[in-house]
Amino acid sequence: MIDTNRPDMTPDLLIHKLQNEIHAHSLNLSSTSSRSAYRQSKLEYVNTILNDALMLSQVRIKLPQKLSRLPILKNTKVQRILLKVYNFLFKEQRAINLGIIQAVRENINLNQQLADQTINLENYFQGLNASIDDRLTNLDDRLTNLDDRLTNLDDRLTNLDDRLTNLDDRCKDIETHLSQEFTSLASHLSAAERTIQFIEKNHSDRLRYLQTDLAQQKQLTTLLLKEQHGLLNPEIYSTPETSFLHSTWDIQSLQGDRQIDSFYSAFEDKFRGNRSLIRERLQIYLPFLKESDIHQSGDEILDIGSGRGEWLELLRDEGYQGRGLDINQAMIQQCKEIGLSIVEGDALTYLKSLPDNTLGGITGFHIVEHLPFESLIQLMIETYRVVRPNGLIIFETPNPRNVIVGSCTFYTDPTHKNPIPPEVLQFMVNYSGFEKSQILLLNPSQDIPVLENSAIADRFNELFYGCMDYAVIGTKG
Repeated sequence: MIDTNRPDMTPDLLIHKLQNEIHAHSLNLSSTSSRSAYRQSKLEYVNTILNDALMLSQVRIKLPQKLSRLPILKNTKVQRILLKVYNFLFKEQRAINLGIIQAVRENINLNQQLADQTINLENYFQGLNASIDDRLTNLDDRLTNLDDRLTNLDDRLTNLDDRLTNLDDRCKDIETHLSQEFTSLASHLSAAERTIQFIEKNHSDRLRYLQTDLAQQKQLTTLLLKEQHGLLNPEIYSTPETSFLHSTWDIQSLQGDRQIDSFYSAFEDKFRGNRSLIRERLQIYLPFLKESDIHQSGDEILDIGSGRGEWLELLRDEGYQGRGLDINQAMIQQCKEIGLSIVEGDALTYLKSLPDNTLGGITGFHIVEHLPFESLIQLMIETYRVVRPNGLIIFETPNPRNVIVGSCTFYTDPTHKNPIPPEVLQFMVNYSGFEKSQILLLNPSQDIPVLENSAIADRFNELFYGCMDYAVIGTKG
């Protein structure tokens, strides 16, 4: 408690003491209700002090009790005089104290208002904190629930990923199995297709051979019947086209010739190549025909040793007049079956039966290597005689510059005589009278050459992997 009877109590000391007590007691408060009760009790205490201070600031009507003990103050007049002097001396102090008291009261009122506002704010913030706590608790519960759901979803996704991985593995296994099955099936289908093609080709070849044999047997039968009835005589073969048949044949030798014809027809199907391949190769000669005037003149082109008729068929499709000449009855029959013009006869005999300058051109593909040297020279001479001026000749034959051809594949055909070097055949053409001639190298080897950049490798490739055929093309001046 503050002693209100102390004359040494100044307003500053009083205010300081009040502030210290209020601060010391306010530090120990922990709740709004206790602080409010404590503040109320202290306000009452402060108001009591201020009331006491207010009384002290009033004009005194008696001297302080301590002064009244002096003997001199026993006199009433002296007391009144001293009282007046005392009141006069402390007049300004009383005014100051009164102002301080009023200021303190105003300060207390302001503090009361601030305290009320603080309490209201505390109440508001307590409610807000409670609401925030509730909302945070709710949010935490929702987050916990969401975390549980995410955990569940993660487990489900993990399970789904495992199932997808398992499914992918199964798909890969199925794909591998199907690929193996497809590969096996494709292999079986390819084998079956090759078997079918082989059977079809074998059947087609055998059918063609049978048809050829049947045609030859029919011709032999006809000759037998004619001989039996005395119809076989030299006058029948007096025409130029059939005069080469005039000989002392007997039936047995004729039958042997027909067997050789059948063999050679099958031999060409095996080793020469199919018709489409040969026809494609022969197209290289069409530009030489177009450069000549054979198409405009409409002159006939004679193909010696026409075989299966690939060149005759190509000439017909390109609008040229072609005639074939061969001694193989089987191949003649094949050409006639597809509507080609062909006659049976020996080349020299047939050429000698023709007038001079009557043909637009003469061709012979793989025929000159079958002839003896003397017959080949005669063939060139007769060719020059029957071909008209500006006429064209083409002779194709294996190329002996290719060592493999000259030493091996040339002799695959047992009817070949000797390989003819390109320069030799060209010399024969020029010697017979053809002024313009050229060598055309054909059909490069399909084998893989030596892949080395050197002069030796180039020379080796030229000799062993060079063109397998060549042709001599000549023009009559």
